[in-house]
Amino acid sequence: MRKYTNSRRLTDWDYAAPGWYFVTLCTKMMVHYFGEVRDGKVSLSDEGQIVKDEILRTEEIRQNVEIDSFTIMPNHVHLIVIINEIDSVVTPRRGVTTEKIKHWKPNCLGSIINQIKGACTRQIHQKFNSSFAWQPRFYDHIIRTERDLENLRLYIVLNP
Repeated sequence: MRKYTNSRRLTDWDYAAPGWYFVTLCTKMMVHYFGEVRDGKVSLSDEGQIVKDEILRTEEIRQNVEIDSFTIMPNHVHLIVIINEIDSVVTPRRGVTTEKIKHWKPNCLGSIINQIKGACTRQIHQKFNSSFAWQPRFYDHIIRTERDLENLRLYIVLNP
């Protein structure tokens, strides 16, 4: 039987190990900050564009991370994050997260997601909306099979 911590992460899984992860990030109280759905497509707000830019910037900031696919909905984001093997010591080009959790292992899924969320929050607060907030946690699913990956890619594409 798998054990989970109070954060719902598997205790016997190394979230910094190479792997594929499906992640969902939600806004606090599910407020529609990121845009609206029109004719089956999401029209991003300024806040949504910041989130999109930060997701795309993730690969530039972390040489061991790829974003396979993602979609931004009015109040949540789905993405597939790939963590690759690190060839050498990597120094982060961005400061640590502003979240209260300070015990993230370097280059783990939690630190990657919290840096995305933190960068988005700082920019959105500064430029548009000081009341913007994410839910404090995020949902993740470890992708273990090709079929699972294809189903999640399809889910992301069809989500709007």
